[in-house]
Amino acid sequence: MRRRLFVSRLLCWLTALGVSLPLWSGSAVAASSAVVNLDEDVPTALEDAIPTEPDDLNVQGAIRYRGRVHEHREQVALSPEVQYGVAPGWQLSISVPFAFAATQEEAGSRNLRLRAFYQFVQERRAWPAVAASARAELPTGLRSAGVDTRVKFLATKTLGPPPTQDQLHLNVAWLHNAGGHRAEREHYYSLVAGYSRVLNLRSLLLLDYAREQEQERDITTDIFEIGVRRLVGQHIVLGVGIGAGLDATSPPVRFSVAVQYGF
Repeated sequence: MRRRLFVSRLLCWLTALGVSLPLWSGSAVAASSAVVNLDEDVPTALEDAIPTEPDDLNVQGAIRYRGRVHEHREQVALSPEVQYGVAPGWQLSISVPFAFAATQEEAGSRNLRLRAFYQFVQERRAWPAVAASARAELPTGLRSAGVDTRVKFLATKTLGPPPTQDQLHLNVAWLHNAGGHRAEREHYYSLVAGYSRVLNLRSLLLLDYAREQEQERDITTDIFEIGVRRLVGQHIVLGVGIGAGLDATSPPVRFSVAVQYGF
C-alpha cells in the first residue's frame, strides 16, 4: 500500500512537471546539437538515432541510483564512456560501468563494453532517422564469463518544421547472455519509447517509458522517466533524470545525474 501511494504521488509530480516545463520555455528556438542529441543514460534510458559527427570526441559519465527490488538492495552505478565519430553515420564507443553501495555479490567493476553505431536512414519528410548498434561485453568484470552481446535498433522522428525540434524516439534492443547462470536469462529485451522537446537554446526536456527484462529470470521492470539536459558553457552538457517504477518488480525510484563533454 505504501509503495502504491509513493509511486502514485511521484507519477503525479512527474506528470505535472512534464506538462509545466514546456510552458516555461516560451517560443520554440533552435537549440545546440550538443543538447538535442541523446545518449543512453545521459540522463535517462532514451537514445536518439543521430550519431556523433565525424572526428568529434565525447567523454561522458552518469551516476545512477536504483531503489530496492525484492531481495536486491539499493544500487548505485557509475558509467563512464568515450565516443568517437569515425566517419559519416558511424560512431564507436567504449565504456566500463562500475557498481557500488550494493551487496558484495552485486558490487564491483562490470564488463568492458565495445559498441559500434551506424545510421543507415537519414530523416526526410515522412521517414524517421533509423540506426542500429551492436555491442560486445568482454568478461573483464567480477564473476563474468563469455562475451555478452546486444543489438539495438533506434528511430527518431521530428514533429513539425524547424526550429521546434520536438521529437519522438523508439529504442528496441535484444541481448544475449553468453555465460549466464541457471537463475539468469539467456536472451532478453528492452524497449524505450519517448519524447523530447527543446525548452530554450540551452535546455531540453525528456519524457520516456522503459520496459526492460532484467538478466535475472522472472524480473521485468516498467519505469516512467523525466529528464532535463542543460548546456553549460560551450562544451559541457549536464543532465538530471528521475523515474518511477510502475509495478512491484520495478524499483520504486531511479535517479541519475550525468555530464558530457565534447571536444
